[in-house]
Amino acid sequence: MHVIKLSATASTNDDLRNYVKNMRPKQVTAMWTTNQFNGKGQGGNTWHSTPNQNLTFSLYIPDLRLPIDQSFELNKWISVSIAKWLESLNVPQVQIKWPNDILSCQKKIGGILVESSLKNNYVYPLAIGVGINVNQDHFANLPNATSMFLQTQKTFDVEALFNSCSQSLIAALTSPMKGCDEAYFQRLYWYLKKGNFIQDNRPFEGVIVGVHHDGQLIIETDDNQKRMFAPKMLEFVHVADKDL
Repeated sequence: MHVIKLSATASTNDDLRNYVKNMRPKQVTAMWTTNQFNGKGQGGNTWHSTPNQNLTFSLYIPDLRLPIDQSFELNKWISVSIAKWLESLNVPQVQIKWPNDILSCQKKIGGILVESSLKNNYVYPLAIGVGINVNQDHFANLPNATSMFLQTQKTFDVEALFNSCSQSLIAALTSPMKGCDEAYFQRLYWYLKKGNFIQDNRPFEGVIVGVHHDGQLIIETDDNQKRMFAPKMLEFVHVADKDL
C-alpha cells in the first residue's frame, strides 16, 4: 500500500480523487491526516473534525468495481468492516445507521463517503472516505456525537488506528464480497424495530424492514405499506443526520 500522510487538508477524498485521476496509481493508495478542515459527508454535508484528535483517511483500490445495480453493496461491506474493527477495540454497542454513519451507544462515532465514477454499467470507486472520532472529548453543539475516547475512556494512537483500520478495510474489499447481509442487518440501527421519522416536515412511525439493492431504505409504515426512501429524503428523530 502506498501511503500519503498530509499535515492538513480540506478533504482527503478530494485530494485522493484528484491524485487518482492525474497519477493513475496501480497499487492500493491511502491518504490520511489528523487535520481535515473541510471534510465531506453524505449529500454535501460538512464533516467537522477537531485537529490532531481524530482520524480521516481515503482509500483507492485499483480494479475494484461493482455492477451499477449493486453499488450499495460496497457501502455495506465498508460499514461492516469498520463496525467489526471498532468492536475489536472494545467500542461498545456499535451500530450502522443508514446510509453511511457508524454509531456507538446510539451516538455518531464515524462515517463513510464513497465517491465513484461510472463506466459501462459499472461503478469504480475513486475515493473511499472514512472518518472516525478518536480522542476528542467535547463536541460543541453536537449532542449526538461521540468518540472512541468517550466510549472507552482510553486514549488511542491515531497513526496506529489508521494502519489497522485501513488494513482491515483493504482485506475486506480485496476478498470476494459475498454474504455481507447478515452482518449488516445485525448491526443496522432500528432494523425490525419501530422508529420515528420525518419526511418533508411530516413525522411518521415505521419499521425498517430492509435496504433495496440500489441503497434505498425500505420502511413499513403503520398502514402496512412498504415505502422506499433515498438518502436525504428522510430524517431519523432523536439521532441527527448532520452531527459530524
